Amino acid sequence: MVKTLQSSSIEATGSVANDITGPATLDDINITIKANNLVPNNFLTPDGLHWSANTQVIPIKGQTTGQISVENFGQTDGPTIPATTYTMNAGDSGRITNVGTTLAGTNLDLIYKVISTDESSWQAPAESTSDCPIGLAFTGEQNIANSDGNSIVALYFGANNVNINYQIVAHNTDFQVPVLASFITTDIDMAQGVKTNLANLLTVIPKTTNLAIDTNSIIFDTTAPDTDLNGQASLPYGGYLGVGFLSNFDYDFYSPAPARSGNSYQYSQGVRYDLFGSALQAHLATQVRDVVYLNYYDADENNRLIVPQHQFIWFPGMT
Repeated sequence: MVKTLQSSSIEATGSVANDITGPATLDDINITIKANNLVPNNFLTPDGLHWSANTQVIPIKGQTTGQISVENFGQTDGPTIPATTYTMNAGDSGRITNVGTTLAGTNLDLIYKVISTDESSWQAPAESTSDCPIGLAFTGEQNIANSDGNSIVALYFGANNVNINYQIVAHNTDFQVPVLASFITTDIDMAQGVKTNLANLLTVIPKTTNLAIDTNSIIFDTTAPDTDLNGQASLPYGGYLGVGFLSNFDYDFYSPAPARSGNSYQYSQGVRYDLFGSALQAHLATQVRDVVYLNYYDADENNRLIVPQHQFIWFPGMT
């Protein structure tokens, strides 16, 4: 049975600083959650979910197809350390290891599984390099030129749309671990779009942004002509803030988004997105409900119970 959050309230306060760019634009946004059933194993360490020095990609189902690099994927988004590509047929899967730790000390992996792609209808644009392998790869953002974050980067070539399910599991197991994740997604640009239930508690899209939401709940870039943003440095453009409590989620990415297919490009040349937004975390405060039971005894009469048990429900830190 998957654990769900028994939340009494979730509130976002503050405002977006629209007169500046970069991560500081969201510094004034604070999120408070009151919950009833969270334990230390549901909370992440301050690093959040990220690509660590010990992260590896281990295929479960599927085949390797080659490697993506700056030479065949592009200087901007191609990995400086070549990343192995894997087939992205429906059902292909793999394990991304050591992506985080809970406050209880549980080491976490991500298991990805391809739900669907439009690879069969994709055609290589004339400007695409001919030696880039068709497939899906993962790397860390710090392995991308001019980047210094540590988000988990997904790269794919050979499709416009790739829909993937991700499971958050205990290291080297299939045991799902629900965690409270706060993140700032970045770099939705070049007519791209994403549909995901990752932010299943709260989504905050800045008013000053290039993003919109279509009737199918796809968050997409509206900029025309297409503009290439610079990740977190371009915030509030290309990004949004989210909070989720979950152990698995779908991430359905489009390049271009359906709403932009008529006024952008027909086929993608190569796609990159960053899970959990460069590992930037929102300012999140949690108040977990405690239940206290009080019994009153008469110390002069052999500790005789003199008042029936009282139950008090309270949130630590509040009076």
